[in-house]
Amino acid sequence: MKGRLALGPVLSRVVVIALVFLTAACASHGKDFQRPDQTSLILEQTTKAEVIARFGQPKRRTAGDVNGWVSDKDNRPAGFRSATVEGDIERLTYSFFKSGPVGIVDYSRRLSVGFWNDKLVFYEFSSSFPQDTTAFDENRAASFVRGKTTRDEAIGLLGRPGGEGVYPAVAKPGTRMISYLYFYVEALIGAKVIFKHLDLLFDSSDRLLEIYMSAQGT
Repeated sequence: MKGRLALGPVLSRVVVIALVFLTAACASHGKDFQRPDQTSLILEQTTKAEVIARFGQPKRRTAGDVNGWVSDKDNRPAGFRSATVEGDIERLTYSFFKSGPVGIVDYSRRLSVGFWNDKLVFYEFSSSFPQDTTAFDENRAASFVRGKTTRDEAIGLLGRPGGEGVYPAVAKPGTRMISYLYFYVEALIGAKVIFKHLDLLFDSSDRLLEIYMSAQGT
């Protein structure tokens, strides 16, 4: 099977889901799960069976060409775009939402994992729950310098990333991406929705190659 592995959620779909949950009172949706530790998702090693054993059956499984899930793929630097490859591609998605009465924050967790020939090549986790929030200060990325900033330096400033990706989730073998994703909904009159997404691409010596950031708030 030939396909292209998608990298991130479609923003419009996420916002629609958020607005639906704004109308719910004291309800939860989906099966709860915890943020993956650093040993449970290992790129190019972890298999689908191991992920399912750890997190249970996913909310959604998508096989083949899932390129259409990336709403902003044409705006990304070329290095971030997933490669077209032969073989089996599958993506598993987990999500959990907890809604409170109007005026209370609606919390959510989401985990997306992508496999090529049954080996993990991409994952991305986001949470607005206080105990494992993926909130980050995107302004710190302004100090990053292509060709100079290292992966460790970026993580030191931004904190532990919520996601990672390697070829073919990124365009070229030998490059590696780390991702930060935060989605927050406050169920007040007028609704406050914050979406922040930052991807950093590094070469084989862990030097920064490219930066991609998308942010939106209402």
